[in-house]
Amino acid sequence: MPLDDEARLAVEKIVDALLKNPKEYLERFLSGLRGVGIQPSLETVLAFITGMLCGTSGGIYVQKYGRSMTKDELNELIDLLERRAWELRQEFVKVFYR
Repeated sequence: MPLDDEARLAVEKIVDALLKNPKEYLERFLSGLRGVGIQPSLETVLAFITGMLCGTSGGIYVQKYGRSMTKDELNELIDLLERRAWELRQEFVKVFYR
């Protein structure tokens, strides 16, 4: 079964929003992580965002279908996250290493 359109679009929408203003969002994530005692690296921020996106997609599945994703659906989500995380990395690097 392919990845649910609602879950895919939720990930796309969030990443697109982050890419529109990477400096603002990166600063927010860094501040939030520091606020809970984590000294974040760029990798920490990307891992945090990826986890947030997984949780968002997983929540959609639980709410909509009353189940978690199948292995195939999860693999499609991972493929999507790999592509979109690369885009985030490219933009965040410009800000993080200034």
